[in-house]
Amino acid sequence: MLFRSMNYQRFRTFLGSSEGAPPWKAVASGYSLRRDFEDDLLQRVQTILEEMSQPAPIVVAGQTATGKTIALCALALEIARSGRAAVLHRSRRGDRPTLGDIDAFASWVDEHHAIPTLLVWDGMTDADEYYTLQPQLRSLGRRVLIVGSSYLPPRPAANIVRVECSLSQSEIS
Repeated sequence: MLFRSMNYQRFRTFLGSSEGAPPWKAVASGYSLRRDFEDDLLQRVQTILEEMSQPAPIVVAGQTATGKTIALCALALEIARSGRAAVLHRSRRGDRPTLGDIDAFASWVDEHHAIPTLLVWDGMTDADEYYTLQPQLRSLGRRVLIVGSSYLPPRPAANIVRVECSLSQSEIS
């Protein structure tokens, strides 16, 4: 009974939490609603991580409060648990990731584990920032895939995972 009431309280806290640090425990506990776009996002990331030829960033784009941050946390956890890549997560709060920091991390990962790096950057910034950083990392010989977040771009672009503001019928069920 105690576990049940603690679980209920944690779920209520997750629902009522304001923006801030990523809700890692809540996502890992399965409290979040899995949106349909997350399956497409995971599939794209897994495919690119297997090939890792010359990846282009993937941008998760949508309005505020559509589930982008939670989905990026879930993606980071799932990929890290799978061992397919080392995951570096950066939330909106705080400093932007620097090329030097990403390079140092990706270099260490490649040298010690021989796996690619997944940079999950919940930057809510213009997609061009992700597309500018990717070739810089590639020119340093780093195997890094960037998955970022943004509002909807003014024009259609490649590698955009669009997040709808309304729930699909399967999500409602």
